[in-house]
Amino acid sequence: MKTHSLHGIRKKIDRIDRKLMKVVIKRYGVVEKIGRLKNRAGLPVVDKKREKDILERINKLNTNDEIKSSIKNIYKCIFNSSYKVERVE
Repeated sequence: MKTHSLHGIRKKIDRIDRKLMKVVIKRYGVVEKIGRLKNRAGLPVVDKKREKDILERINKLNTNDEIKSSIKNIYKCIFNSSYKVERVE
């Protein structure tokens, strides 16, 4: 692979990363709202049923079997960091 084509492909990754960050930041804004609502309602931060439902939905959306476990791990990290955000309120 030539260096210039590697550079071009990495630029694509950089653009994808920028889009991904915007979506992650937006998600955490919603997570903060959920945390406030749960706090006011006296609900627990962790909801294992919701977590299971999300993982099942994401698994159905994933069309690449080779990355199934990686996607699951990414979402578990998202859940854990989301719970930290929810607990701050």
